[in-house]
Amino acid sequence: AQRGDARLRSVTTAFAIAAPVLLGAHLVTWLINTSPDLTFDPAWAASALTTTVGKIELCRVGLTILALWAWWLARRTRLALLFAASAVVVSGAVGHSAAIAPAWAVPAKAIHLLATAVWVGGLLWLLIRPAGDDVLLFAADAGRVSSRALWAVVAVAFTGVVQTRLFLDSWSGLVTSAYGLLVLAKTAGLLVLVAFGAYNRQRVMPRLTAAPDATEVSVLRASVAREIVVAAIVILLG
Repeated sequence: AQRGDARLRSVTTAFAIAAPVLLGAHLVTWLINTSPDLTFDPAWAASALTTTVGKIELCRVGLTILALWAWWLARRTRLALLFAASAVVVSGAVGHSAAIAPAWAVPAKAIHLLATAVWVGGLLWLLIRPAGDDVLLFAADAGRVSSRALWAVVAVAFTGVVQTRLFLDSWSGLVTSAYGLLVLAKTAGLLVLVAFGAYNRQRVMPRLTAAPDATEVSVLRASVAREIVVAAIVILLG
């Protein structure tokens, strides 16, 4: 159990470090690509960071740094979760949603990102939790993750449709624009993820509940690992 706890903590810490690093890199890239000469100009950066978009970029980087502090140094898990969730919500105001019908697009994107975090976070928990943990506890956690994932996929699908309609002039744009084609690719990936979830919920989990043993746990872990790979691809498309 101690080894398992150490593994969980090391993986979580790695993600907690990666978040501000990657968002910081995104901030620098944004400053470079919005500057007139496409270089990092300190004067331009100082000016750009006073804009609404610049403040949002700084805010979410700051929130992820606070989440890292709360998790790694203060050892306050719930506070770290609060900061991390806040960073995800703030990210709803970044990108297309901030420029196109923000009154609808920003909350839709925030819910979309939060639901995705709940979904993928649950899958990661099933994959990295202690391998020697009690099978009955694993089965119970798998049931909770499955239930939350079901609600999450509904939220992801609904908010995805809302954002797509807001960002496209018409539904024909799905096949006539680069954005529309990416949406179709993401939709295909979502359908694959739903198929994984249905298979796990209808076939694997009943066997795990009826006859809990290490073999069924391994089967579910393998399926979850493949699901995470597909989810990563869909997120990168996003």
